[in-house]
Amino acid sequence: RGAPAIAISGCFALALEAKHRSGSFQFSDFEGLVKKVHSSRPTAVNLTFALNQARETVQNVSNWQQAYNLLVQF
Repeated sequence: RGAPAIAISGCFALALEAKHRSGSFQFSDFEGLVKKVHSSRPTAVNLTFALNQARETVQNVSNWQQAYNLLVQF
């Protein structure tokens, strides 16, 4: 069904954005990306769950490359 695909696509969007960024990772910048993705489907429960998991996954990274590496494994 569509709900899991929406969640996967949202997390993939975060990974692609992380891949295109460089330098030190700022969680506030990542949070802005999460909010942008979430706003595309704010009532999608699976998307919200996946974005929360993505937040937890990258909360302790120091650069965007690390964030990308974790998100593509996520």
